[in-house]
Amino acid sequence: MKLALMVDAGCDLPADYVQANQVLIAPIEIRVRDRLWVDDRSPAITAEFFNTVFAANGGATDAESIPTPSESITKQLLEHVVLEHDYVFIETINRSRSPIFANANDAVAQVQRQALGLRFRAGNKKPFGMRVINTQTMFAGQGALAAETVKLMKSDMEFPKIADRVEELASHVCAYMVPQDLRYIYERGSRRGDKSVGLVSVTLGGMLDIKPIIRGYRNETGPVAKVRKFEAAAKSMLDTVMREIKLGHLLANTVVLSYGGPEAELNAIPAVQEFRAYTAAKGVELLTCHMSMTAAINTGPRGLSVGFIGQPHDFN
Repeated sequence: MKLALMVDAGCDLPADYVQANQVLIAPIEIRVRDRLWVDDRSPAITAEFFNTVFAANGGATDAESIPTPSESITKQLLEHVVLEHDYVFIETINRSRSPIFANANDAVAQVQRQALGLRFRAGNKKPFGMRVINTQTMFAGQGALAAETVKLMKSDMEFPKIADRVEELASHVCAYMVPQDLRYIYERGSRRGDKSVGLVSVTLGGMLDIKPIIRGYRNETGPVAKVRKFEAAAKSMLDTVMREIKLGHLLANTVVLSYGGPEAELNAIPAVQEFRAYTAAKGVELLTCHMSMTAAINTGPRGLSVGFIGQPHDFN
């Protein structure tokens, strides 16, 4: 039984981890003014995007994210999965924020009509199955669920049991994020019709250097706290995760940390240094990576996100 995992490009995972575990990426196109970028988690393209769009132009509040169409997913499954694997998991950003989940289901319906015939003509009579999973979260949270899926795929569990377990864990995936620039969040949201961050909040937040801590959990996204200064907000966010680790509330032993900037900057954040030391001491696997282009256009440059799978909890 050969298994495959496909995630959309918004899923934050280290590039070497993706390559080592042969995780398939469903690309997301991003239009910034007169240029079309393809987010496929390529380190080189991601670096160029950040240097061009954020460093040179100060951001991309006018960027248009084009969700992976069903035709693209269908093509990728037919070319790279159907003949080489017996089962595939497709994990997407939460369905309330993007149509990728629906597009993936449409693709699965298209592939199912062709898969058995293609496999039979290739001399493969083994069963073939697919499962689309709504991660109910985003970005670093998607990465945490993907990492646990990889572990389960390497176990002796059968495909249906793995699929059921991943579906169960999806309702326990939590992603927190701290942006650097509240005005960016406001301007980006305003262009998309999202009024959750008002101009008054932005003005006061800018004056006092207040940063929101945003949570993506069970298909809902919104602020759970406001803390003055980025470093303090990052510490508050990571302290909450350390508390859940200390209480034994994690349901999977991997945590993902992503940052919308150079790794050297990430490692220089005091709260990240403390978090790295704590997870190592507790035997928790910590995966760190550059935030995806898709995540960055929504959160702004130099945002920090953490994702984990744990029991229901209150922030702080």
